[in-house]
Amino acid sequence: MSRLPLFPTDEHFITHTRAVLAMLLRGELCDQFSYHQHTGLPIADFRTRVSELYRNGWPIERAFHQTCDTNGEPRRCKYYWLDRELMRAYFRQEPAFKIRCEAFGKKYGGGQCKSR
Repeated sequence: MSRLPLFPTDEHFITHTRAVLAMLLRGELCDQFSYHQHTGLPIADFRTRVSELYRNGWPIERAFHQTCDTNGEPRRCKYYWLDRELMRAYFRQEPAFKIRCEAFGKKYGGGQCKSR
């Protein structure tokens, strides 16, 4: 089993990174438009924050889908979610990690996206 993913700590745009991770930890399918709609944070930051989380070990999956932007215009963009099987393996390996993930998701909210 690989090492556990790292939680965001003091870094530039920490609020944004925490919001993305909270949405993912709650089992949500998130794209840049739902992120903005539920957090009010800039769309431009979303993919950068996802990449930072991925580099820190979070098992983020992605796929393209059709959605509407903030103006109601149809758009094709990626949505993201955490690999549930790998997360379950992490939770079995380290039960305290599961508790920390649940607490993190509650503390930093993130809104309600479509669940996976």
